[in-house]
Amino acid sequence: MLKRWWLAVFLVLTAAGIVTGQETTFGKNKVRYKDFDWRFIQTRHFDIYFYGDAYPTAKFSADVLESAYVEISNELDYHLQKRVPIFLYNSHNDFQQTNITFGLLPEGVGGFTEAFKNRIVIPHDGSYEDLRHVLHHELTHAVVHDLVFGGSSLSSLISRQRLFNVPLWYAEGYAEYSSRHGWDYQADMFVRDATINGYLTPPQYLFNFLAYKEGQAMIKYIADHYGVHKLGEILQRGRMLLSLDKAMKVSIGKTQQELYVDFARDMKRRYWPEIARRKEPDEIGHPLTHSRKDGSFFNEKPVFRPDGEAIAFFTDKSDYTEIVLVSAKTGKKIRTLVKAQRSGDLESLHSYVSGMSFSPDGDSMVFVAKSKGKESLMFVNVNKGKIYRKRRLDFYNIVSPEWSPDGTKIAFSALDGHMRDLFLYDVATGKITRLTRDRYDDVEPSWTPDSRTLIFSSDRPHPRNPVIDNLGHPWAGPGSHHPGDFVYGMYNLFRIDVNTTRITPVDVGPGQNKYPQVSPDGKKVAFISNRNGIDNIYIGFLDTTRYYPVTDILSGIFELSWAPDGKKIVFSAFNKGGFDIIVTKKLSPVGKDGKLEPTDFVLGKYNV
Repeated sequence: MLKRWWLAVFLVLTAAGIVTGQETTFGKNKVRYKDFDWRFIQTRHFDIYFYGDAYPTAKFSADVLESAYVEISNELDYHLQKRVPIFLYNSHNDFQQTNITFGLLPEGVGGFTEAFKNRIVIPHDGSYEDLRHVLHHELTHAVVHDLVFGGSSLSSLISRQRLFNVPLWYAEGYAEYSSRHGWDYQADMFVRDATINGYLTPPQYLFNFLAYKEGQAMIKYIADHYGVHKLGEILQRGRMLLSLDKAMKVSIGKTQQELYVDFARDMKRRYWPEIARRKEPDEIGHPLTHSRKDGSFFNEKPVFRPDGEAIAFFTDKSDYTEIVLVSAKTGKKIRTLVKAQRSGDLESLHSYVSGMSFSPDGDSMVFVAKSKGKESLMFVNVNKGKIYRKRRLDFYNIVSPEWSPDGTKIAFSALDGHMRDLFLYDVATGKITRLTRDRYDDVEPSWTPDSRTLIFSSDRPHPRNPVIDNLGHPWAGPGSHHPGDFVYGMYNLFRIDVNTTRITPVDVGPGQNKYPQVSPDGKKVAFISNRNGIDNIYIGFLDTTRYYPVTDILSGIFELSWAPDGKKIVFSAFNKGGFDIIVTKKLSPVGKDGKLEPTDFVLGKYNV
């Protein structure tokens, strides 16, 4: 099972990668809001089921699956014995209604592989790179399941699963290793943080989010030191010896624990030098939350209130997802604005993927929620903490609402069919205006002060990204990991005139450039880029090609918001196994000549 790893897999997932139909959640019922008229296409190895207008998604998935299967088959030296059914849902809301598993599927679950019939079930959220990754990830589970259990018959599964079960770290670690083509900068972040802060865990005890990324690192360690062919050999021997330790001892001469000792030593040598090169979050800003102390894990999507005195963000401190308003100076809670997951009116706040926005006067806030099965814009009275308006919209999903400075419009990104595009909502009339219509993933709009232009992030072609692949490797050529019929997955910044819908690129340099936020004076844009291998905050000037970094963090930064005076930025940072809200101390350029020292991964040195 794959959760949206950047927030969800690494937040709450503890289940194995193969789901049985016996998974249930006590006291809750799965609600079905509609029926699905399934159609299918066939490839050499797969039956791909889809419905509605999702044929382009199914065709794309066919290309991805056959390409991924070649890689997996070569890595494991194994060929599928039976065809694999793939079920594609047009949204996560539809995906949650599936009857392929009885278990409830929280918003963070991005796909699963069902054991009895070896079926893969996946929703499409609008990002084709996310879809490629999840398809490849789940296909590894299907192939490994076929290899270990000798097919997908119920009797074979029941008789063999009791004898040998692939440990979570190996199953999910290999799935991430294969689907990420070995390594990626986000895995680098998680393993770097675990190594530096002392929570790397022996593999036999990996049952949480680390099973995915530490597992990926250990699988890469095996492949780099002993050869990629050993990955399949270990599984084949495990099937016969009924023990991973015995299989590893025969194949590579080490048990799990013995391998871990070597692996942990290597990670310390790799990552400890980074401590002297970079800063921890509390060295570059003032923390407003303390996840290691207050029991929270997820503090995300911060946004300044227009008066600059308060900040709103999502938190899981109460075990439920909430939107809270806190003092921008002390972090003391002013009030809880929204409580979710307590009724059908607020089933989900989309806190993993979507933020919120204040009205210009600061009295109202808009956010996105799933309400009685429909995507909705929700309007909150900030002073009372009460929802005063709900607007249910006919989209598969909605993210990134952004209130215009003149107060008349809300920009947002929404999945309509198989495309995630930009739209405007007229606050007075409720009229919806479409701004983009193409296969590219258009997200995270931010208004200029005149309410005429949006700066947004998109994986459409950009002149500064021709030599960076979709994993962020600056040394790779275009299309190096792009199965499908178009190039996708590399995000950069663009501007769109909301009256003419003319789109032009914004030159802030190459890289995965995301989450743009226009400064209060309209002259600059702050954004997050991983061009040195770590997600840092950069500031670019909209009327020139000048840009520079303002953070050089050790871990990674997620989302940001300008203070109204333009002197500070609030952001969420991952550090010591949790996400916290930080307000910068200053916004001065860092690094040398506008560049940060690259990580070994970016330099191509992560090959041991």
